[in-house]
Amino acid sequence: MRKPRSDSKLANLSEKTQDEIFEWCKQGYEVARDLCKSKLSLSVSARCLCEWHRWRERQEKLKTGNARVLQTLEWFRKNRPAASPEEIRNATFLSLTLQHEEDKDFQLQLLKEQGRDLDRDLSARRVALLEENAAKAKAALEGLKSKGGLTAETLKTIEEAAGLL
Repeated sequence: MRKPRSDSKLANLSEKTQDEIFEWCKQGYEVARDLCKSKLSLSVSARCLCEWHRWRERQEKLKTGNARVLQTLEWFRKNRPAASPEEIRNATFLSLTLQHEEDKDFQLQLLKEQGRDLDRDLSARRVALLEENAAKAKAALEGLKSKGGLTAETLKTIEEAAGLL
């Protein structure tokens, strides 16, 4: 994972705006791209959003990990001042391991949500294609009907079967 370019549109926005875009990315990159365009007049690709979101997510995890390490060290300083460096290291490692497991659960949930979003998008696309094909078929039948290219009985059979006219 690379750090965003210094001239990156997203990396140079205010922290508040970046937080807003970060939340939009959780709804899907296409959604975030459309919201960036409509609400911020910012034109970015879904791929660019994906890379930036992954980098930003990683930064958030590093901050969380650093905070956990500091909390662990602070706890040992207050409650176990005579603790050995080995004990502190093991406790810190355990804390970070637990965070990693929580992150994996979160990622699994995120993948499930993205899968549902894709299913919904595909279903909408299928409906649109079916409607488009039905309109084409109806136009073709109307053309044949107006030219008299089919018998009345054949037209009636086609209409009943297709349910178009």
